[in-house]
Amino acid sequence: MSIVFVDYPPFPDSPYEVWVRGELEGFLSLPEGSRAEIIEGDIVVSPAPRFAHNAIVDKARSDEVAEAGLVIIGPSDMTMAVEVTSPSNADHDREPGPQHRQKNGNRIKTKWADYASAGVEYYLLVDCDPRVSRAILYSEPNPSASRYEAAIAWNLGAPIVLPEPFGLTVDTADWKAWS
Repeated sequence: MSIVFVDYPPFPDSPYEVWVRGELEGFLSLPEGSRAEIIEGDIVVSPAPRFAHNAIVDKARSDEVAEAGLVIIGPSDMTMAVEVTSPSNADHDREPGPQHRQKNGNRIKTKWADYASAGVEYYLLVDCDPRVSRAILYSEPNPSASRYEAAIAWNLGAPIVLPEPFGLTVDTADWKAWS
C-alpha cells in the first residue's frame, strides 16, 4: 500500500459529512472504481477491489445477511458490520496490533476498534490475506475500552454459522484468499 498526502481545497463541510452525503469520491476527483473512507479522521483512498473481493461482497449481498440492501446508517442502527479485507488496507479492518502506526503519540484505531467503541454488537471480518484466510465474528463490544471481548473464527471455505439474531449459515466454499 502506498501512502500519499495531498492538500485539497477546503471541504464545504467536514469530510465525514461529505462522505455521508455520498459526495466524497466526486469531491476528490478519484479514478473510477476507487473508494474513499474516513478512518480516524483521515481520508483513506483504496484502489478498485479485486475480482475475488467483489465476488465475496456480491455473494453476501445476495444472501439473507444483506437482504435489506446497502444503505448508509449510523452505528446505533447496526447489529452487525461486515468488512472484507483488501491487500491495500487490511490493517484498517483488523484488531489493532503493534504494526499500527502512531499519530500524535497515540495509537491509530482501526475499524475493529471503531465498531466496538460505537457498540456495534457484531463485527464479521472476512480476512482474505493468504497468511490468515479466515472469517472472524467478533461480539460482546466493550465501548469504553474500544474492543470486542469475544470472537469465533472459521477458515475460508468452511461455512460460517451466525448466531441469533441472524441464525443462518453462510457458504464460503467459493471464497478465496488473495492471489
